[in-house]
Amino acid sequence: MKKNVIILGSCITRDAFNFSNDQYVIPHYFARTSLISLMSKSLLIDKSKIKLTSAFQKKCVVQDIEKSFFQIISESKFDFILIDFIDERFNLLKLNDSIITKSNELVASGLIDEYDFTEIVRNEDLLSTWEKSAKAFFDTILEYIPAHKIIIHKGAWKTKYINEDGMISEFSNQLQQIEKQNKYLHYYYQFIEENFNEMIVLDMTNEELYCSVDHRWGLSPYHFEDKYYEIFLQKLDHIFKEVDSKNLTDIFDVILKDSVVLYENDLFVHKLNNVDLNINFEELSIAYYVKFNNEVLYQQWYGTNRILNYHPTQKGEYEIVIFLRDPIHLDNVKYFQYKIKI
Repeated sequence: MKKNVIILGSCITRDAFNFSNDQYVIPHYFARTSLISLMSKSLLIDKSKIKLTSAFQKKCVVQDIEKSFFQIISESKFDFILIDFIDERFNLLKLNDSIITKSNELVASGLIDEYDFTEIVRNEDLLSTWEKSAKAFFDTILEYIPAHKIIIHKGAWKTKYINEDGMISEFSNQLQQIEKQNKYLHYYYQFIEENFNEMIVLDMTNEELYCSVDHRWGLSPYHFEDKYYEIFLQKLDHIFKEVDSKNLTDIFDVILKDSVVLYENDLFVHKLNNVDLNINFEELSIAYYVKFNNEVLYQQWYGTNRILNYHPTQKGEYEIVIFLRDPIHLDNVKYFQYKIKI
């Protein structure tokens, strides 16, 4: 079953899904924004003044200015949120009580010339403001999705790249900038891990990988070789399987506690009573045995149906055995029994 993944971040996350064989759906991709901007007040602008021909770039600028992230996700269906902090590299612009991200797209839009912005340089003095914004952001996002479905993509700028000859070269004229950006990124990741440790971290910083001159967006310290994205997806697939397995374990316990078997309309019916958890029966496989006098009269193999398609032919006490199977880890099976008189 496909996963719906919302991305708040940059190309280091989005580009990976070009290698994913369509097992994921990306309903929304929020880029060229920062947490300080997201948690600031929205700014009313004249969209007709935006001088961008790219619909994607224009959308990035508008979403950052209007602060529409939480409204959009509140109206969206999704399974996970993936977040990276590469776009925290940009300086910020302040106008009255609003702060927006000074992305390359915003600069190209021409909006800076239309308003009297004050520039905020991203330096160590801004870290306390970032912390406050990050805490407010994650406190808010946890109202929409549980922590174990928020994945932090822990990436960093690279100092080396694969050149046109397939050899390893160094970003010799950018090393100081790379060191500075990675220092901030380390600070951001550490803050999140210390304060929101129930969220999942997908760490790519320890992989011995490089950038590539052949990257679709050109050479940059955060435009990686294909192998980076392939390893990222392998780790992401593993995370999703582990989360799904954990969710199913929780579902097992809920069904064990709140299930009941009834006899309705000449059939046995398996129902859940007073369950607040959203049970996804598209993934959970259920099988049934019907016994009478210790003899198995009927078997209904694994599926999502909660109606036993068996019509009992005689009065007496029946034993219904229900088997639950994790569709990812097939050896993870639980069963429980009911006795019902008709």
